[in-house]
Amino acid sequence: MTTIIREDLENEFPWTRIEETFEQIAGEDVLISRFTLFDDGVEKFETFENGVRRSTEQRDNPGGFGDGAQPWTTITVNFDTNGAIQDRFTTFDDGVQKFETFENGIRRSTEQQDNPGGFGDGAKAWTSILTNFESSGTIQDRFTTFDDGVEKFETFENGVRRSIEQQDNPGGFGDGAKAWTSILTNFESSGAIQDRFTTFDDGVQKFETFENGIRRSTEQQDNPGGFGEGAKAWTSILTNFESSGTIQDRFTTFDDG
Repeated sequence: MTTIIREDLENEFPWTRIEETFEQIAGEDVLISRFTLFDDGVEKFETFENGVRRSTEQRDNPGGFGDGAQPWTTITVNFDTNGAIQDRFTTFDDGVQKFETFENGIRRSTEQQDNPGGFGDGAKAWTSILTNFESSGTIQDRFTTFDDGVEKFETFENGVRRSIEQQDNPGGFGDGAKAWTSILTNFESSGAIQDRFTTFDDGVQKFETFENGIRRSTEQQDNPGGFGEGAKAWTSILTNFESSGTIQDRFTTFDDG
């Protein structure tokens, strides 16, 4: 094997030192690894196979104090035999970890974890985010679990959000962190809100419709399909709004008829 070392003694480049290792194959020197030390303290180690890069590992300020020059601690990238990116794993300074997968060089999924294996809620308001992408690279869906137990599932079409389903403390005990149990929101192809259906902890259900992003009607039902009079003194409330969003009329049916 042969190693070539280059040093930037005149400080002309963003790196301080590069070490390249070659292996002789069929009478030719073929690059098998490269180590780069950058001026900001970042270290990068690359491996090659048949002249094609197969992996990259970057470390920010390894062995030093503090967070270093970058917002991340480590980035590990793997490449397929063609040199196209296959997956990437990033650990950020705040403890967040992100794992990305790629297909034909296009990102297909991202999984983020906040402070995995640690104590407390971590740096973010969420515990995990899983995002899937279409073969074109546009976002397809996203599932988020928040620290307070709320779960949110979003779907997208041509990169535009079309629906959101939120569940408060699903499968858990009690009412959860929110005053509602579930919220389902649908959006038009333009991304403007179309309708929203909310079920509250007390059994009340609310259905809202929108036009050009402006609320046009609200229908509330107290304990529909249940026994007794429910949590409210009314059975139903229907409210209509003008195109400007200001209230137009409201019709209420009370429990006493």
